[in-house]
Amino acid sequence: MRRRRAGRLSDHGSTTDGNRAQDQLTLGVALLAHDSVLFADPNFEAAVGGLIPELADRARLLRTESPAVLSSLLDLPTGHASSDTLLYGHGSGALQAVVSVVLGAGPVCVTPRAIDALTGLPTRDGLMRVLHDRVPGSELDLMFVNVDRLGQINARHGRVAGDDVLRQIASRILDCSRTADSVYRYGADEFVLVGPRLHLAETGGVNTLSQRIIEAVSAAPIVLERGEVQVTVSAGLVQASDETTPDGILQQADAALAAAKRGGGNRSVVFDRSLKAEADLREQRVADVRRAIWSDGFELRYQPIIDLATSVVVGHEALLRLVCPDATVLAPAEFMPHAESAGMMPAIGEWVLETAVSDLARHPADARLGMSINVSPSQFESGVLPAYVEELLARTGVDPTTLVLEVTETAILRDQDLVRAQLDRIASTGIRIALDDFGTGFSSLSHLADLPVDILKIDKSFVDAVGTKSNAADVASLVIAAGAILNCDVVAEGIETETQRRVLQSLGCKYGQGFLLGHPRPWGEPTIAPTAGEL
Repeated sequence: MRRRRAGRLSDHGSTTDGNRAQDQLTLGVALLAHDSVLFADPNFEAAVGGLIPELADRARLLRTESPAVLSSLLDLPTGHASSDTLLYGHGSGALQAVVSVVLGAGPVCVTPRAIDALTGLPTRDGLMRVLHDRVPGSELDLMFVNVDRLGQINARHGRVAGDDVLRQIASRILDCSRTADSVYRYGADEFVLVGPRLHLAETGGVNTLSQRIIEAVSAAPIVLERGEVQVTVSAGLVQASDETTPDGILQQADAALAAAKRGGGNRSVVFDRSLKAEADLREQRVADVRRAIWSDGFELRYQPIIDLATSVVVGHEALLRLVCPDATVLAPAEFMPHAESAGMMPAIGEWVLETAVSDLARHPADARLGMSINVSPSQFESGVLPAYVEELLARTGVDPTTLVLEVTETAILRDQDLVRAQLDRIASTGIRIALDDFGTGFSSLSHLADLPVDILKIDKSFVDAVGTKSNAADVASLVIAAGAILNCDVVAEGIETETQRRVLQSLGCKYGQGFLLGHPRPWGEPTIAPTAGEL
């Protein structure tokens, strides 16, 4: 049996000795104001190199009117955070971390987290440095390895079991990898391998490295403290050319991974010309989103939520739109997946919250269900969402009882303990919580009973099937019954036909939204809701 190697940093240095890493840390300074880099010294330029776009995304997230939020985000002592200056640490050949600075007493350096605490693998920062520093002409392939249906495992066995699954998958990937390969933990359920000729078969054999990893993961169940679970992974590979940017490499690998997922998972796909159009579109959408973040290219529209029996407007949902330079307006489904995979959701989520709450402050709502604002799973990862919401309420003076934060089952399943604690704190302010896309995840009623959920929203996919599929009404009825059990209001999303409205109302669904009932409009414009006789 091959000896398993521990998580390694290859040529980007070790941070196991905190004092040694700190001694090697070189600080570079940049002054940012009004979303622009006004000054960057040579150390900063050397450390950051081509990462200025990524810096911009992070900087927008970090610039906030609340030093307490920034301190919490960067794990700094309260009162030591400033949003005027950012430092990048560059030590042992690796980009280390974003650190903040001064409120009078000089710079404060945040110890970088270059190693993932769960798996012992280097993190995304190390990967990005390798991609930027790769030698022209060198043979370099990249492979995304994604755990199939990890959310189901977390829901059925618990987060601790899910973490154990990730550790054991990391071990199996390392067992398969070669001496020349580097392995990284890229995201919650994703790993990345970088090395030469990952896409080619081994000498004298027929299996590629991706096939060996897929087989190694699925060959035997993963043994947990209580029972065992069968796990599979999917892989997307790309051959990095000298002309391909780091973002381009990741986008192409992501397109190949998406193709593997569409094929049912438990397989690998190598990026080729047939996937280029998809990767080009993703690259364009990422560029559109980055431009929108910095040039106010987003807009919010508010869709009314209607009492199905009386046609009275009882609330609104804030819906994000991306306005492209050619004036094309894109709905979230057309750009959000790309923004999510590019790590832009925290910045977008902050903009949505700021804008929606500011709109509500200008034109208060007193409807029963108030204003609903969507919160993405990534906004929970830093753990500072409650502090940010509290600061936003204090700054704007908005009545928290007029706000509803919508969270998906996916967000809850990603890290139930972390999300539950934050939802409890948010709910303590008086803000209500809605569970969006209910029925598409794998939450049990026992899990939901522990959450401060006030509203269940029937997913549009179920509403679409009402009137066309024989069992669709039964599914909707189950969701409505779950709402009654949990003492939650129920809202049906995406009502577009009279049949859907009539069936849902007959099943006991009290509220609904959709194009049949009202189109999204700017906040403050009169909502034109159909009368009961018009429905």
